[in-house]
Amino acid sequence: MRSIPYFLSASIAAFVLATTSFALAETTIRYSNWLPTAHPFHKRVILPWTNEISQVTNGRINVEILPKVVGSVPGQFDVARDGLADLTLIVNGYSAGRFKGGEIFELPFLGDNPIALSVAAWRIYNKHLAKLNEYAGTVPLAIWVTGPNQVHTKPGSIKSLSDFKGLKIRVATTSWIPIVNALGGVPVQKPVSQVYELMSTGVVDATFMGLADLKAFNLVDSIPNTLMVPGGIANVSVSIVINEDRWKSISAADREAIRTISGEAFGRKIGQVYYDLDAIGMKAVKAAGNDVSIAEGKLLADLKVALKSVDRSWIAKATKAGLSDAEAVLAEFRAEVSALEKELAK
Repeated sequence: MRSIPYFLSASIAAFVLATTSFALAETTIRYSNWLPTAHPFHKRVILPWTNEISQVTNGRINVEILPKVVGSVPGQFDVARDGLADLTLIVNGYSAGRFKGGEIFELPFLGDNPIALSVAAWRIYNKHLAKLNEYAGTVPLAIWVTGPNQVHTKPGSIKSLSDFKGLKIRVATTSWIPIVNALGGVPVQKPVSQVYELMSTGVVDATFMGLADLKAFNLVDSIPNTLMVPGGIANVSVSIVINEDRWKSISAADREAIRTISGEAFGRKIGQVYYDLDAIGMKAVKAAGNDVSIAEGKLLADLKVALKSVDRSWIAKATKAGLSDAEAVLAEFRAEVSALEKELAK
C-alpha cells in the first residue's frame, strides 16, 4: 500500500478539522437576566427553556445567562432592540406607550386561568396584533399573561363601589391608571418591591396584585383584606424578545426548532406556574385568617359598568394605532379565553 505524501496528508487533516469545526460551530445568545436565580419562573420555565434551545438545535444555539441584568429592568426592551444583549424578558407595561394594541392583555375581566390567558394572548397577537409592529427591532418568542390581579386593601374590605372613592391604589403599569380613575381611586405607580413600605407608611391604601406576588413578596400578613374579582381587576402581560438582527442570523431550520418550544407551548408552561403559585398564595391568605370576599351581585355589576370606559379607551387607542375592528378583537380574545378555560376544566 502506497503511503500518502506528507503535504497531502496534512492538507486532508486540515480540511477535516475545518469542516468538523464548522459543523460543530456554536452560536451563543446572551440572555439579560433580572429574575433571581431562585425565582420559580426562572427555575421552572426560563432555565429549562434555554437548555431546551440547545437540545432542539443539536447544540448549534446556546443561551448564555448573563450574571447580572444589562441596563435597568424597565429598559429591557431597549436593551434587546439595541443589541446590548440578545435576549431578555420584558414586562410590556414598563415600556409606556409602546404596546398600544398589546394593552388588550391588561384589561379587566379577561379570565381567571393564566394558562388560558397566556395561550389566548399568543393566538390573538399572531392573528391580529403582529401587524402593528409594536416589537420593532425585536422578535417576540413568547407573550403571556400573569395570574389575574385582585384588590388587596389595608384599611378595610371593599363592600361597594363607593369604597374605592379616594382610595390610594398602587398600580404596576400605566395601563392600570384608567382602571383606578374609573373606580374613583387615586393611582400611585410603583414597583411591586416597594409595596410593603408604601402600605406600612400609609402612602397607599391598596394594591392590585396577583395572589402569587402577595405570597412571594411576604405581604400576606401586612395586607389583611382581599377582594377577588372574577376575571381579574387588571392583568400584566410579559414577553421574551430577541434582537431582530440576531434572530435573522440564526438559520431558518434552527429558528423553526426554537419556535416549536416557544410561543404557545411556552405560554402553557408558564401559565401553569402562575396557576400553581396563585393557589399557594390563596392557601397562605386563608391560613393567615385574612378577609377574603368575592365581587358578586351588585358590586360586580357596578364594577363592570364603571370599567366599560376602560375597554372603550383601549378600543380607541388600538384603532388609532392601526388595529382594524378593535372591539371585535377584544370580544374574540375574551371568547378565546373562555373557551380555553372550559377546555382546561374538563
